[in-house]
Amino acid sequence: MNKIIITTALLVLLICAAATVQSQIVFGQKPSGNPQLVYTHWKLDFGDGLETTVSQSYIPVSAFVPIQDNLEAQIYMATSSSSAEYSGFDNSVSGLSDARIQISRSFSEDHILISGGINVPIGKKKLDFMENWSVIELLSQDFLEFPVRSLGEGFGFNLLVGGATMLGDARVGGGITYQFKGEYEPYAETGDYDPGDIIAINAGGDITKGKMTWVTNVVFTTYTADKQDGLKTFKQSQQIAVSVSGAHIDTPHDISGYLSYVIRGDNSFYSDSEALLSQYKLYGNEFSAGANAIFNLANRWAVGPSAGIRLIAENELTLGSTDIFNFGGSVSKQIGENLSADGGFKYFTGNVNDNLIDLSGYQFHLGLLANF
Repeated sequence: MNKIIITTALLVLLICAAATVQSQIVFGQKPSGNPQLVYTHWKLDFGDGLETTVSQSYIPVSAFVPIQDNLEAQIYMATSSSSAEYSGFDNSVSGLSDARIQISRSFSEDHILISGGINVPIGKKKLDFMENWSVIELLSQDFLEFPVRSLGEGFGFNLLVGGATMLGDARVGGGITYQFKGEYEPYAETGDYDPGDIIAINAGGDITKGKMTWVTNVVFTTYTADKQDGLKTFKQSQQIAVSVSGAHIDTPHDISGYLSYVIRGDNSFYSDSEALLSQYKLYGNEFSAGANAIFNLANRWAVGPSAGIRLIAENELTLGSTDIFNFGGSVSKQIGENLSADGGFKYFTGNVNDNLIDLSGYQFHLGLLANF
């Protein structure tokens, strides 16, 4: 397990880009199921009594299946319902998300990890543009946090390769992932849309001194161009994400925190003839930080507070800077040897577009983890 920890930790962000499924090869881990409920609500106050609200209920179910030593599978499905209210209008969209299957295999005494997954396109597609577009547009806003931003997509797959080794007291490793995203029809009678594929390369390491563990990670991500009916329309910029985290693990309590910075470049926009029309930064650079504590109590209860911040720089179009703060807490309970439950709450407050929009929101989640 120790040899593979850094590989799985470094790859987890890449795997999550392809699926909520995470790869984590652990000797003796039992089959498990993990149903959850996540509810998220945001309000954007534009002043003069003008406001927009958007809410989402999200129910994912994931399962872990050990196939044999060093080989495992994870399966993910979800349903969600989202709604938006603005200027007297009320729009909603709901349905299944795509199913995702991830299979992972470790080699060379757990120094190498290879993982592959598929996106099974069973989710809702061909939405009604007039009824659903306003909701999807709000879900796609970068400054609003939602577990699900869209429902069904096309067939897709991802391939990941990672490796790890020891350098003195430090574990170091790296990995590369390729994610293919097939074309599909997002709205009825609007033609086929082909989102760009994704390539991500990462490197990092961790070191433990006593009860303190430090982790650092760098991820470079690049994208191919999106296409509409076979013609290039948009290309997302390359980006570099750098993060540092630390955790103090002790018997009565655990304390952890992180710092992250994302550097984004210019996005490209194309004409009907695939000629480059313009390039500008659609999403600003982003700094985030957070901390939480877990206090282990009697009878297998655990509780703890959390806090975080997101600072998003202005883009080069019309959106100014965004500042968002969150405060919350979590609670969990081990119920017997094979069942545990957890829950949590976050409250968000801040502003968007250089203080022109007041932003507030909250999110709570409930979950069960059953081992078989």
